[in-house]
Amino acid sequence: MLPLERKFSELVKTLKIQPNTPLAVACSGGPDSMALALIAHAWARGHKSRIIALTVDHGLRKESAKEAKQVGVWLKKQGIAHIVLSWKGRKPKRNIQEAARKARYLLMTQYCKQHGITHLLVAHHLEDQAETFLLRLARGSGVDGLSAMSALTTMYDVTLARPLLGLSKAQLLDYLGKRKQAYVNDPSNENPAFERVKIRKLLPVLAEVGLTPERLARTASTMARARAHLEEETGKFLNRSCKIFQEGYARLEHIGISEEIALRALATLIMIIGGNDVKTRLNDLERLYVALKDPAFKGATLGGCVFTRHKGATLIYRELKGVAKPVAVKPGAPVLWDNRFDITAQVPRGVWRVGALTQKGWLWLAGTQKIKNPFPNKNILYSLPALRDFRGRIFAVPHLKFSATDVQCEASFKSTPVMP
Repeated sequence: MLPLERKFSELVKTLKIQPNTPLAVACSGGPDSMALALIAHAWARGHKSRIIALTVDHGLRKESAKEAKQVGVWLKKQGIAHIVLSWKGRKPKRNIQEAARKARYLLMTQYCKQHGITHLLVAHHLEDQAETFLLRLARGSGVDGLSAMSALTTMYDVTLARPLLGLSKAQLLDYLGKRKQAYVNDPSNENPAFERVKIRKLLPVLAEVGLTPERLARTASTMARARAHLEEETGKFLNRSCKIFQEGYARLEHIGISEEIALRALATLIMIIGGNDVKTRLNDLERLYVALKDPAFKGATLGGCVFTRHKGATLIYRELKGVAKPVAVKPGAPVLWDNRFDITAQVPRGVWRVGALTQKGWLWLAGTQKIKNPFPNKNILYSLPALRDFRGRIFAVPHLKFSATDVQCEASFKSTPVMP
């Protein structure tokens, strides 16, 4: 066993990953992820576990499909199972790197959930942590942003593990050299048009004045402890003062807490109710906070959410114009809709979709099924997930306990933020 493989075993213990746990490894084919795949495979063989490497072909470069295939060839020689996941559909013209990152994680976590894999390993290392800290510092981030990346986090109900955060790029390259393992060189990693590449080129200069990757990573770790405490206090406040309903809305009794905790509570609720995977900008949250404290407050919208007064409390529900478009449903296969609801349906063969019930759908349902509105606002009804066939006919609305005789449909609301 090579020294880095022994070190990895120690790191895995701190992450509390148990033997016999099936693991997926995000493997682009670059040096970092290739090293992680090989190291994780060595660990798995000694711990009665198994791994599978997942490569996402974003389709953004002509060479990407060929490179993904080559990664599979390399991994097969090492005895590592490999799957290529493709990002299909139209690609955005703006913020392409961020869109590709979200698509990549969504594809990989969906695969994990469909195959009973609870942990996804990613190859972020010491310099990545330092770069992330500096990027967020340059953007004016506060405690949350500067805490950078956690060794363990949850994303789309899959545990995302970063076991290499304490290891340097040089250590990973040295390991690949000893294993005589080739890897892919992505030209975008040297493109100065990207902010991260600019930051990366500054690291040697910063190290000369003491801002080494190790010191930056330690500062991020300190910020992470502060963030953890603030999140704990925010959670306590929400547990005392807010009720989140499985139909996708919330009732906040008051905002009488320190401004920091109040702002965090609002940000959390907007992520949950609005189906957002990034936090709302601080200045927008501050304006909402001031408005909510005003006794004359009547209503506001922010982050895909509507805030209104209701019987002395604040009602928060999904803004209809922001609700996601319908998505296809396959029998028995879970699908995430509106970034808020996990949907599973048992349906006959054919074209089935899940989308918002809408006002028209509710009027049909209320008229034919004699269902009454159980919610404090009709817009909550309109944003509920509904199962339709290819003709647009409603066959199920799980939250209203309506289902046609030949289908079964379950919907579970994600009452914690979805983080990509």
